Amino acid sequence: MRIWKPSYSKPLPPGAKTFLCKQGPGKGKMFAKFKDARGHTTTARLTKSGDGILVETLLWYISFEDGNCISRKIKGFTNREATEDLEKTIQNLLNVQATNKSIDSELQRQLERLPMTIRRDLISFGLLPEDEIDTSRTIEQLVDQFEESLQAQERSKQHIYDTVKVTREICSECRFTYFRDIKPGRVEIYLKDIRQGNRHLSYRRSNAYLKAIKQFCNWITQRSYIQESPLKNVKELTADQDVRRERRALDIDELKRLLCATANGDELYGMNGHERYLLYRFAIESGLRAKEIRSLRKIDFQIDLGAVILPGKKTKNKRACIQYLSSGLSGELKEFMQNKLPLAKAFCGRYNTLTDRTADMLKRDLKQAGIAYKDEDGKVFDFHALRGQCATMLFQAGINLKTTQSIMRHTDPKLTANTYAKTVRGQEAAAIERLPDMSLENIQAVAKTGTDDVTEKILSKSCFQDTPGRPNMANDGLIKPTAVEITHLCAKNEDVVQSHNPLVQGSNPCGPSGALYCVVRSLFLSHFAD
Repeated sequence: MRIWKPSYSKPLPPGAKTFLCKQGPGKGKMFAKFKDARGHTTTARLTKSGDGILVETLLWYISFEDGNCISRKIKGFTNREATEDLEKTIQNLLNVQATNKSIDSELQRQLERLPMTIRRDLISFGLLPEDEIDTSRTIEQLVDQFEESLQAQERSKQHIYDTVKVTREICSECRFTYFRDIKPGRVEIYLKDIRQGNRHLSYRRSNAYLKAIKQFCNWITQRSYIQESPLKNVKELTADQDVRRERRALDIDELKRLLCATANGDELYGMNGHERYLLYRFAIESGLRAKEIRSLRKIDFQIDLGAVILPGKKTKNKRACIQYLSSGLSGELKEFMQNKLPLAKAFCGRYNTLTDRTADMLKRDLKQAGIAYKDEDGKVFDFHALRGQCATMLFQAGINLKTTQSIMRHTDPKLTANTYAKTVRGQEAAAIERLPDMSLENIQAVAKTGTDDVTEKILSKSCFQDTPGRPNMANDGLIKPTAVEITHLCAKNEDVVQSHNPLVQGSNPCGPSGALYCVVRSLFLSHFAD
């Protein structure tokens, strides 16, 4: 390899003075002294004809032979040290190509820092794979390919639209022209601006923006020569610290009042009161989301099995699921859908599909039932709160967390327990009422009763019958009972010598230190405490 600066000829500047160099690298050669465009005095070597000067380029160049012994030339940098680093990188690429080894992580990082023009040259020389050309395209071209990839993966139309729209918006506002322009600091500043500016986005919405641009970067990483996403270390904000809409659950009386008022209500958004009642009840008992319910058709309901089957295309996590229904709801749905065609929408009223203003519809039914949409704590009850109502009622019914998580189709049990399951009004007070009575009057009554004395007497009567007796210590150091205990566990024998040490084998199991005595005493105490 060779690092050098090529020269090119220019006409001899006016007023230039020629001279013969008598020392140094140019000894014995003709040079010209003149002032450049900035007025600085400079010298340059004369051409052989003497009517021009030779000027070196600003950039350093690297010349080398590739694995096929073809001479290559590539532009370097104006700085010689940076050009020398590029020379080392090219040499490492040649070594990788000669040994048929894969590019290691350190070499990948070096390549990622190179300008697009140099990487294009390396691709044309066959030193980099063709996939590397992806990162040399503009962001607009890459986003178009990203959208095509999402469509090929059969993601939902709404997901594709939202993800591509947000990606274009961030890249445009941050002025990213090429993929290498994406910097984590600029993305973080932009997200902060949309949170604190006129748009005043919540932490949750800001995280959605970050997820979209991260998905785009991960897609580039998987399909190009980039080792890792530039946004890999950008963290999401804690959404719980900025909750804009906190939902609540209704107690059973409020819920019954809502369903009753809805069933007797007028038509709203093309649905009569009875259909809206079935819609709300179905959403509560199944826990399905509004979009999932909107996609349901009569053919998806297996009324005889008491279940509704959702294919993977209709669920949020793209996994097919079976949601079971109560027998009462199944009977009402069977009667409601008996005149519908198999491919007809399950809930739509006079419209072709369920309205997308389900929250407004529920708000009007809440008003009709005399229930506030937003309570005194600022918590709301919208259509998605019906899904939380499902989790809340399952917990109230004593259903364990694992089963509730399965019905809600959550991957994280914390989401089920901490986000969707709510504490309804009066539930905390009822739980406190179940605590033991610790009033002074009750404590004094217990103390006066003398629980310990009663316990000993009852245990003595149950284990030793009428002659519990206490042993006396004889002069010989052996313990002898004053009266022989007569129970079904020991025969009557006046000469029996018993030990009350539980470590002594053969001791009376009914004695005060025996195993049976301890078991009976503990059972009695636990029963007495209850």
